Amino acid sequence: MRKFTLFLLLLISLSKISAQSENNKDYLTREDNVAWLESFKNLETEELQLQAIREKIYSDSLYIAPRPGISYTGLSSESRKRLKARQDSLPKVTSDCKILMILNSEQNQTEINLEKNPKSIEWVEKLIPQNIESIQILEGTEATALYGSRTRGCAVLLLKASIGKLSIPSTETNH
Repeated sequence: MRKFTLFLLLLISLSKISAQSENNKDYLTREDNVAWLESFKNLETEELQLQAIREKIYSDSLYIAPRPGISYTGLSSESRKRLKARQDSLPKVTSDCKILMILNSEQNQTEINLEKNPKSIEWVEKLIPQNIESIQILEGTEATALYGSRTRGCAVLLLKASIGKLSIPSTETNH
C-alpha cells in the first residue's frame, strides 16, 4: 500500500509539472505572428478586427522585443564591464518578431506598444469602429521600407483614425 501511495504521489506531481510546461509559453515566435495575421485577415468585420488588435496589443505586452546591438568600440575595459553588467541586468529577449501597431491621426502617428510606452494604453480602448477609418496591413519589403529594422521581418498594422476622432499630440509622435 505504501509503494502504491508513493507511486500515485509521484505520478500526480509529474503530471502537474508536465501540464505547467505545456501551459507556460514564454516565447513569441514569427510563426505565432504569421498564424495570428492569417486568422486576422479572415475576420469578417472591422469590429472583430479591432477587437483582435486590442487583444494582440495586450498579449504582446508580455513579451520583450530584442534590444539593438551595443557597440563597445572606443570604450575602456572598465566602461565595457559596466555596460555589459547593465545590459546583462536587463530582461532577456522573449520575442523574435512583434507586429507593429501604428495609429495614424490627421497629422501625427504613434506606435501602440505597452512595453515601450505604457501610456499608449489610453489608445487601446479607443480602437473601435467609430474611431478608426481603415486598417492596412504592410508586410515584407513594404513594411521594412517604411518602418525599417523595427519590423524585424514582421508585419505592420496601420490604423488610420477617422477625421476628428483621435488626435495624437505631437509630443507622442514616434517614427
